[in-house]
Amino acid sequence: MRFSINEAFKFSFQIFKENWTKLLNISLFSIVLMIMLLYFMSKYLLIHFDILSLVTIPKNIILFVFFKNISLLMPAIFLFCVTSTILPVFYGSKVQFKNYFLDAEKVINFMCGMLLLVLVPSILTLVSYELFSKFDDGSVIFTFFLSLYMVMSLGIFVYLCRYLLFYIDVLKGQSIIKSLKKSARLLKGNLYKFVALIVLLYFINVVGVLSVVGGIFVLPLNALVLAHVYMQLTKSNEDITQKNA
Repeated sequence: MRFSINEAFKFSFQIFKENWTKLLNISLFSIVLMIMLLYFMSKYLLIHFDILSLVTIPKNIILFVFFKNISLLMPAIFLFCVTSTILPVFYGSKVQFKNYFLDAEKVINFMCGMLLLVLVPSILTLVSYELFSKFDDGSVIFTFFLSLYMVMSLGIFVYLCRYLLFYIDVLKGQSIIKSLKKSARLLKGNLYKFVALIVLLYFINVVGVLSVVGGIFVLPLNALVLAHVYMQLTKSNEDITQKNA
């Protein structure tokens, strides 16, 4: 099984060109919703928490990790919804805005899957800050363990990337476990290329957000590129299965 990053971007730009008004409207709608949620969340936090105290890690490391995961989950949910609107394109249909509004079961399954993915990194962060706060003496031993932590974090990130395409099968009505297993199976042998794609998309997102206007484009672009990679791998997997049958 293999996929082409070049083909994924070419296809995405083509679909974006053909459906740019709908995709920009969907993206703008998502961004407005995200800003509203952030606004109300920040108001709630200002009332119930001392935001400045969150900076004093590791004193409030649990809260820090919690809000960090929330900040990751929010754009992921909107990517999930946007992906639902563009999936019909891969079956010869058109972008459908009505597919944006998902039923509760799919959203809950997606959120549970995301929480599973951030569970290990969250535990690692909590443990590391607890340990580093006690042994931060600038010694060679501390530097060694800090380096080890960074390498371990990178390894965990790469490992977890194999499960990142699970959400598309969740959109198709599959269970969390089946979706995670299929994502790992599809990305077997393509993991490092997929990690490179994720890093590339990350930098594109950073540039898009910094340019403000470009931020409207990155959400549908991410959805299209990742969905195309999933479809490429699925088709490749089906071709191999047919040859072996």
